[in-house]
Amino acid sequence: MKWLALLIMLAGIGILIFPSAENYYASYKKNQLMEQFENGNSPPPPGSMTKDSFQALQQVLEEGDSSISVSSPSSSYVLGILEIPSIEVKQPILEGATSQNLKYGVGHLTNTASLGEKGNAALAGHHSYQSGKLFNRLSEVKKGDVLTVTLTHKKLTYKVTDTFLVKPNDRSVLSQSYTKPVITLITCNTAEHPTHRLIVRAALIPSKNG
Repeated sequence: MKWLALLIMLAGIGILIFPSAENYYASYKKNQLMEQFENGNSPPPPGSMTKDSFQALQQVLEEGDSSISVSSPSSSYVLGILEIPSIEVKQPILEGATSQNLKYGVGHLTNTASLGEKGNAALAGHHSYQSGKLFNRLSEVKKGDVLTVTLTHKKLTYKVTDTFLVKPNDRSVLSQSYTKPVITLITCNTAEHPTHRLIVRAALIPSKNG
């Protein structure tokens, strides 16, 4: 009976510790990816980029980040770094809005415009259960707030033009009809049982150098 009690106690301790270990690893991996990018050591893009889709994105967002596996992103090509000063966000932007990538940063939907180019560049991220993680505080972003995207060769500055909610199946948020560069941030409206998607739209502020 003593051994059984000990095993039950150890199992209980393991249940308490494991989520912390998972979160620690996710934070470590995120910082490692950003450090590699900032030092110019990010791996080159894979030969065949992930062809994600709107349908696949819905499934990824529904899964949430409550189950973080201790493994590296399957497609760890870092496009750049997203910063939103108003909510203290700094996340690596990974190519492909896949389940694995969204555990360590935000994912660029490969079938949307390139960052800084004409059209609509869509970035998806989880609304985390953990305070201060991923897009947990995205609902606090307001019209007029500024966000930046640092690429290997330049830094882009965007100004938020709109924030709104849409139904999960609303594909209009990925529209490519824009004649100027915009960025669209997508996450669940709540971490648990989300009924809508929270959208933050921002327009590129032209640089003084053209």
